[in-house]
Amino acid sequence: MWKRFGPWAPWMLLALVGLAGSPARAADGELDPTFGGNGKSSYAFDLDAQARDLVAALVAQSDGRFVVAGTVSDDDGEVTKLAVVRVDPDGALDAGFGSGGRYVLDFSSLGLPAYTLGRSAAVALDSSGRIVVAGSVDDGGTQRPLIVRLTSSGARDTSFFGDGIAVGAAAAEAAAIAIDRLSGVVWVLGTTAGAAGAWTWRWNPAGGAPDERTWIIPGSPVVTARSILVQPDGKPVLGGEHFASGTTDFDLWCARLVAAGTTADVTFGSGGLAVHGFDVAPPDYDDDYLLDLALDAKGRIVLLAETQIGEGTFDSASDLGFVRFDSGGDLDPGFGTGGARTLSFLPGNGRDAWYEGGLALQGDGRIVAGVTPGSSPFSVQAGALRLLESGLIDTSFGGAGTGLVAFDLEPDGGGGDERSGFAAIGLEAGRIVGAGSSEWADPDFDFGFARLTNAYLFADGFEIGSTYSWSLAVP
Repeated sequence: MWKRFGPWAPWMLLALVGLAGSPARAADGELDPTFGGNGKSSYAFDLDAQARDLVAALVAQSDGRFVVAGTVSDDDGEVTKLAVVRVDPDGALDAGFGSGGRYVLDFSSLGLPAYTLGRSAAVALDSSGRIVVAGSVDDGGTQRPLIVRLTSSGARDTSFFGDGIAVGAAAAEAAAIAIDRLSGVVWVLGTTAGAAGAWTWRWNPAGGAPDERTWIIPGSPVVTARSILVQPDGKPVLGGEHFASGTTDFDLWCARLVAAGTTADVTFGSGGLAVHGFDVAPPDYDDDYLLDLALDAKGRIVLLAETQIGEGTFDSASDLGFVRFDSGGDLDPGFGTGGARTLSFLPGNGRDAWYEGGLALQGDGRIVAGVTPGSSPFSVQAGALRLLESGLIDTSFGGAGTGLVAFDLEPDGGGGDERSGFAAIGLEAGRIVGAGSSEWADPDFDFGFARLTNAYLFADGFEIGSTYSWSLAVP
């Protein structure tokens, strides 16, 4: 049973675009040359000599722009800072956002010198177009959750807790954020200090103080939380991995709470909790690590994971794992084999995701995943793939007949490749956008972006198969 201890996914409105009369297009999943000239672009904050700018998350707007949040190094005493950029449809930064397309949170300028090590982990948009970033901050030696809200133009929103910033009371690190687009309720998910449980922060803009809670899985001394979404009925779905007593590996967990966030939703799974382990490697070497979860147009929950496939650490070899639960928390037999499947992005003993990846679900049931495949941490690329609704590889994606595509995220293909994969992925105007950290020369990393072609819409502008994500705007 999923217990509390102590006191529809963030959907994106797809702009409907008319494609009638256009020339022959590239295959889905190819780099889009109308973005950055070759399908890629980048931005360097370079606030200090280390110049370590790392992407954490992405959210797409309905107008073709997308917002990327990350963490940048700075030698001013804060060590690292939360940073946000907005990217235009052509791959350039949006000059009307923040200062020259970027926003950097500086605690010293706000009279908060005790705060250091600012970090971004997740980003979301509310129904008014405001940007909410979740991460963490060091408060006198204790890591605490950090929530920052910006206006749609990239300024701190002082109507949010007086200065645009909220800091959680718990000793925890935030990992994910989701916003109920009907009620405006903000949910933040994280892991408590020592990985003893999942932590949630719920704030209702209609009034009242934030509600913080810690959740445990009985019999699991280690519980980590990675991703959260909010269903159209206001119920949050959370996920991560746990280590159960008497077992030898980490398995995936997925839980649903009631909309008020006060207790588990017992109509989901077993007492509000569903679990799954791929267990494709020998005991002691079959850990699963959740990368992302998302809600599809039929209310099913899709999980993307990295799963260990051989003896040794994750550095040796891993595959990608996909799970689909139905709305009641049971494995969906119409997906993969009994509701789950694994696949190898890289042949042999390569590693398919270095702890980073994301999901973007199309309204026609197809599943787009962005990952970080690489044979070593010094040879990582940006990877993307698409599955059919059944879980089979969509071989029409990528142009090579494999359903997989991989490339260096650096715009000119130069520099190193470490951590250059897709840390986050999304859909904007039907096309696929991804962001990650592209290395030029250790330790210099930049924010890297890419856009892939995707014929997600019919020529008449109507979305394939579903009205779930139709734009609210008249094309």
